[in-house]
Order: sequence, then C-alpha cells, then structure tokens
Amino acid sequence: MSLPELPDHSYASWPAQVLQAKANLDRTFLHATQALQTQSDVSRLQFHYNAIAVEAVSILHALEALARQNNQNLNLLLEWVVECTVHFGTLLCQLSNAQKTAIGQ
Repeated sequence: MSLPELPDHSYASWPAQVLQAKANLDRTFLHATQALQTQSDVSRLQFHYNAIAVEAVSILHALEALARQNNQNLNLLLEWVVECTVHFGTLLCQLSNAQKTAIGQ
C-alpha cells in the first residue's frame, strides 16, 4: 500500500513546498510500512509510530492550511489531504497493534 498521488489540476504544477511535503510523507509512509512487513522490534515500531504522530500529522496540518489559503486548488488538495490522513490513521492502528503483539499483549 502507498499514499495516493497528488491530484492533477489544470492551473499549473504544484508548488515546491507541496511536492516536498509529498516526498516526506511518502518516505515516512514507506519506512513505517516496511517496519510492519518485516515484523520489526518494538522500538522500531514505536519510532515509526511517533514519526507519523508528530511529523506526518504536522505536514498534513500544514498542507490543509495551505489549501485553505489557495482557493483555486482547495477542493483538490483538501480531498488528497483527507485521503492521506485516512491512510496514515490506518497505519497508526496497524503499528499500535504490531507493538502490542510484539510485547505479548
């Protein structure tokens, strides 16, 4: 599973800050997913859980704020942010469950 691609829009290309944010979110998502797939130890799972809870959530909030400032792309970017938030929420649940399993709960 991976994050959705940024939606196409007809105005121009996405600003560099959006593209950089997308790259950071993709990297965070990929590494956390890999940690789940390789049945990592509890500390690695916790590291990725925290990275999502702190870094990815902060980036998603910033993208939401940016979308609200830019009315012409508001719906496209907000829909994408919501979709990514759902993906990260699911991944957080999976990481939490994997941590519980790893410690025998």
